[in-house]
Amino acid sequence: MLLPKRRLKLFLNVADEKNQPVYLKELLERFSARPFGWNRDEVMLQVTHLVLLGKAALSTPNGDLPLKRSYEHFISVRSHSTLRIRRVRQHSEQQVAKAAKLAKDIFNKPFESSEKELANKLLDVLGEWQRLIKEFDFKAKDGNCPGKSTLLTGSRLIASLLELGNNSYALIDGFCQQSKEWQDFAEDFEEVEEFFTRQFDIWQQLRRALNDQFKSNRHALEQNPEAAKALAALQAIYDDKSPYNKLRQVGSLIDQLIAINLQLVEQKRTAALETINATQQGIAPLVADLPAELQNQAMRPFNLLKERVSNSLSLHEIVSLQQEADDEEDKVLELINRYSAELQARLEAEQATARKKAAEPPNSDVGTLREPEPSGSSTTAANNSAATVVNHKPIPKPIELVSPAELLGASHIFIETEQDIDTYLATLRSRLQQAIGQGKRVRIK
Repeated sequence: MLLPKRRLKLFLNVADEKNQPVYLKELLERFSARPFGWNRDEVMLQVTHLVLLGKAALSTPNGDLPLKRSYEHFISVRSHSTLRIRRVRQHSEQQVAKAAKLAKDIFNKPFESSEKELANKLLDVLGEWQRLIKEFDFKAKDGNCPGKSTLLTGSRLIASLLELGNNSYALIDGFCQQSKEWQDFAEDFEEVEEFFTRQFDIWQQLRRALNDQFKSNRHALEQNPEAAKALAALQAIYDDKSPYNKLRQVGSLIDQLIAINLQLVEQKRTAALETINATQQGIAPLVADLPAELQNQAMRPFNLLKERVSNSLSLHEIVSLQQEADDEEDKVLELINRYSAELQARLEAEQATARKKAAEPPNSDVGTLREPEPSGSSTTAANNSAATVVNHKPIPKPIELVSPAELLGASHIFIETEQDIDTYLATLRSRLQQAIGQGKRVRIK
């Protein structure tokens, strides 16, 4: 004969398999009547014992009923018809032990062999991994990080188990059914976790090297055999889906590129500074007769260019700054021409004023006859001095730029015959003579 507890458990199992709800009122009526004839309090005691053992669960129309709130429903007769009792499915000891071993292999932690404790520990560890994956996923959004597919797989697996909540049977069952996926994920996640916790700074260094640090000089670096090899190695690591074992090479490769890049920059910087200095020195004699303010205005841009060249790490920028020196030279020549034109205009104005004063008649007294003054008199000397302009410093001659290439014209790109030579030299001579005839200096450029 089955004991009361086993009889109750069997009844709940059969009802659960038939998907039939069982209420406390039904249990009391069934087992207090024939052929059982049990005391109603005994039936309630056995039900309570099953609940405490985790083999049965209570619920009401409002949802699951926690054990600490069940007493009121047990003693209230009105609640017996709505207090549902259902079987809690449980795994065998062998199944729980198998699940605990699987969890230990995957999470590298010991797990308890009781079903409830195993389920609780699983929920805790899954929550920890979920937080880790969210943290790693946030980092992965910044750049082309490896391991994104692994993180996506982990998020899916963890979410599928966490949504089972406190249903320990379903949780363990789902975990065991996904054992192959979990084992594959755990193997990949070990490398991904190592990457985001210990190698992520190296990855950021690699990303900056390729996308920022050497980007401006990459074309020049690729012309250097050693630098090209280092760049190719860094790019291969960056494009690799699983670069974890190769990241240790990044530091030495970047150091190699830094040394080569610095050498190229220093070479280009030295050449640029020499060119700018030569241009500046060629300009200095031309502005020597200008006022101090204009001299500073003419020479300061060259000093600024040299300062920018000394601070620049971009080969393209250094070349561009070197070319700006030619533009600054043209601006200085324009400055000299403007100053010369201003002096010339001032001189012509003074000469016009002097001529006007010389043309004015001398003051005379009305009704008084005066004899002509001798040529050596003071009045005649005053008139002569009025016609004389105050001596000025020599006015700088204007400067005209002549480009020999422009004299060829659009229709003559090449000089091929003796006639082309004669024609070109005649054009050049004519242009030079024209400028000299206008009182200008010529600067060939």
